[in-house]
Amino acid sequence: MPETAAAHNVRVGPMRAALLVSLAALAVYLGSFRTVVTVDATTNILLAYSFVRDGDGFLDEGRADRDRLTFLSYDVRGHAVAWYLPGTAYFAAPFAWLGTLLGIE
Repeated sequence: MPETAAAHNVRVGPMRAALLVSLAALAVYLGSFRTVVTVDATTNILLAYSFVRDGDGFLDEGRADRDRLTFLSYDVRGHAVAWYLPGTAYFAAPFAWLGTLLGIE
């Protein structure tokens, strides 16, 4: 039995509206040039870059930017060590490696 155009529009209409609202919200969010950054995300990204650049798990490179960046760490024998387990940083390491190749640090 062929579907009528009215029945098709009833199903597609709300999905199209939801997609347009989502895209508009994304455009407003990205257009503000402000992003929401959490402490754990910053810590994991710094740790991923430390794995790629230095081959260690220390956050010593981030200490110079402590007034600009917020991340959780504690001192172990003079080194800043991440508060979190390194699992997320391991998954982020390929992206940090790609960012390093592209000059994004």
